Amino acid sequence: MATVETDRRHEDQVIGRGTILYTLSYDLNRTRRTTMFYAVYKSEDLQQYLTMLNGPILYSLFNGTPSDISAEPDLKYEIRNLACRDILMACEDSAARVFAELFASNDDFRDFVVDPSRMQAHFKSVKYLFGGYRAARASLRRVRSAKGKPSREDLARAYRIFNFAIPSDGDGDPGRAQDMDTQRETFFAAMRDAGYGATLDTNDALYGGFHASAPIIVFDRDSVVPQDVRETAGTKRDLSVLLSTAARLVGWHK
Repeated sequence: MATVETDRRHEDQVIGRGTILYTLSYDLNRTRRTTMFYAVYKSEDLQQYLTMLNGPILYSLFNGTPSDISAEPDLKYEIRNLACRDILMACEDSAARVFAELFASNDDFRDFVVDPSRMQAHFKSVKYLFGGYRAARASLRRVRSAKGKPSREDLARAYRIFNFAIPSDGDGDPGRAQDMDTQRETFFAAMRDAGYGATLDTNDALYGGFHASAPIIVFDRDSVVPQDVRETAGTKRDLSVLLSTAARLVGWHK
C-alpha cells in the first residue's frame, strides 16, 4: 500500500468540486486579489497550522521597526475558499517534470535557475530553514556545470529550491521581486497548460516543522471562489517558540 508521502510525491491528486480550501493569513483579502495562494483542505492540516502559527508574533519582525517590539497576539484570519470545480493537484514528480521542460525550452527561465544572483539569491539568510537546501544546492551546482544537459534527478532537486522560493518578494528589492513574479507566472502558466490547477507545497509537506499531509499552492483562480473569513483566536507561547516561529515566517509570509 502506498504511503501518504509516496502519494503526495509521486501521484497526482484530484481535489473535488465542493471542497473547502483553508488559508491562514494576516490579510483577510489574501485569496481575493492574488494569482496564487497557499491552502490546505484536510482538517488535520488546518489544526496543525493553527497550532503552530496562530500565536503572538513580534510585530517588529514584520513592520521593520526595531524600537517597537511587542509580543501581543497579531490578528490572523482563517479564509474559506470553495473549489467550484475539480482541481488537479500536481505531485512533486509532475511539477518537477514541467520545471524540467521549461528549463530545456525557455532561455530566461533556465538562466533564472542557474544564475546564482537570481533564483538562489532569494534564500539569503533563510536558506538553512529549508531542510532540503544542502542536497538541492549540490544538485544545482551540477545543473550549472552540466552544459545544458543536467540529469533528471538533479533538476528534480533544483525544483525544490524553486518551490520554496515561490512566495519570495525579493526582500524588498523591486527588481528581484519582479523577476520572481515573472518566473513564477511562467511556471504556473505551463502548469495550467498541462492541466493542473494546484501543486504540492513541497517545503511544508517534506521539510521544516510542518510535515503537513497535503499543503498546496493554488494557481487556477477560476476554480476557486472565496466564501467567508473568520478571525482566529490567539494562543500563548513561550518566547523561544515565538522567536522560532517568527524567524521561519519573516520575509516568507504566505
